[in-house]
Amino acid sequence: MLKIPDILNNTSFYDAELDYKWDRKMVTDWDDKVSNYKLFNIFLKLNHKASIGMAAALAEWIYWRLHKKDNIDILSKHIETLWVSLIDKRYVKKWEYDFIPGERDKIHGVKTIALESLERSNRNYIDGAYNISAELDGQAMLARYICPDKNLFDTWLENCIRKLIPLFPVEYDRSSKSKPKKNGRSYYDSSHEQPIPREFFFSPDFEFTSKNTQEALDNFLINLSYKDNDLLNTPETMLAEGFKGTPYRYGGK
Repeated sequence: MLKIPDILNNTSFYDAELDYKWDRKMVTDWDDKVSNYKLFNIFLKLNHKASIGMAAALAEWIYWRLHKKDNIDILSKHIETLWVSLIDKRYVKKWEYDFIPGERDKIHGVKTIALESLERSNRNYIDGAYNISAELDGQAMLARYICPDKNLFDTWLENCIRKLIPLFPVEYDRSSKSKPKKNGRSYYDSSHEQPIPREFFFSPDFEFTSKNTQEALDNFLINLSYKDNDLLNTPETMLAEGFKGTPYRYGGK
């Protein structure tokens, strides 16, 4: 179960009135009408695991902003799958959320957009798609849109990007036509990329060392429950899919 990050653990954040404008059409129009070209190009500089970490972190801003307003725990479960997939894709299923037509209000409409973006990010990541970061600018704009303190969000996002780009840069030329293929489709294998702990995004004093990473990832896995989150694979399924080591324990790289 996710614990609220210190930066968001403030009643002025999650208890603030939902004063952003909203209408039912925004659920279907968001992807088409909301984008940020500058952010889009910045996110293109990140490798696959940094992109998925960014997607999970942005979704947490949305989840924690709304979690006291109504039951949106389904979003928390999906966020968990992205964090653990940074360790190994075999932890998670390629999920597809069955959206309810009426989920268009100020809370569940935002949740729906966030879940749709996470679903595409999860699918692109598992498929090794080269457009891995395509959802990030829209997600960032949504998180910022509902945040009561825009400066808080902007500062956080700027700090994340500043740390991520030099440590986890994209490793290929997106414009190249000579991309490896799998089953006839372009495919990028990100398994060699270094996993990134959740603390990297939310704890300003977290030092990105091998020891700290090992401890953070192992602690995260120990506190996961595949019995409570049906989007996670069982240890038996993971081993059958070729996982090496002990499922739900971090053995390092």
